[in-house]
Amino acid sequence: MEQICSWRHLSCDKPIELSTAVTVIGAIAAFLFGVYQYADKKKQSNKEPFLKEQLRLCFEASNAVARLTIEPDKEKWEEARHDFWRLYYGVLCVVEDPDVEEVMFALGKRIPQPESSPPAVIPISDDAFRNSSIELAHAARRLILKNWGIKLGHLRGQEMSQGNPVAENIKLAKTHPP
Repeated sequence: MEQICSWRHLSCDKPIELSTAVTVIGAIAAFLFGVYQYADKKKQSNKEPFLKEQLRLCFEASNAVARLTIEPDKEKWEEARHDFWRLYYGVLCVVEDPDVEEVMFALGKRIPQPESSPPAVIPISDDAFRNSSIELAHAARRLILKNWGIKLGHLRGQEMSQGNPVAENIKLAKTHPP
């Protein structure tokens, strides 16, 4: 019995047909592409819960600060203050980026701690605080758009404050509608 292929020397007496080689290479390529797609989908599905929670918490933080700038009812204002500090000391830290952290830190210097007395005048509606509230929303927007891969145009106020979110707040009030 004559041996057609020798694995030891990797030589074949019978040449492989081109159509067979193309079929085998195509099957291997399809298999590898399938593995790549599966891994990519798995990676995305692992990120989705984190991204959804990040989205929710960024909206919640921005809403809490906005309420501190406009809420005249003391009870509702206190609720917003507690929401801010709950996010500040807890779950927002898990999902924020350095820009959101910087703005939250600056806001934390202006918002009395929960155990402290509220400010004499509520809401905190001076321009600097309002600008910080807007900058938090812009920082959260940038974070969300980047992480979700969404392309939207820049906001006029956002373009002015790209370098230093907190230092440019005075300019922001002049470009963002009340």
